[in-house]
Amino acid sequence: MAEDWISLWQSEVAGLAADPEVAERWAAFASLGAAWLRAAAHFSKPFTPGAAPTHDSAAAPPRAAAPTA
Repeated sequence: MAEDWISLWQSEVAGLAADPEVAERWAAFASLGAAWLRAAAHFSKPFTPGAAPTHDSAAAPPRAAAPTA
């Protein structure tokens, strides 16, 4: 029974691979994913050697006021 299931699955995958409409949609999906990755990489800040990250500033962090007696 498992061999029948495997051969059915393989024939379905082969049928999908031969379908030009499915191939076109996979290509569109891959293109969309590549465009998204390009856009995401564009907005990341480039690494500058020797520069401190923006979240590590030289100023001391704010402190709470001392409690009054």
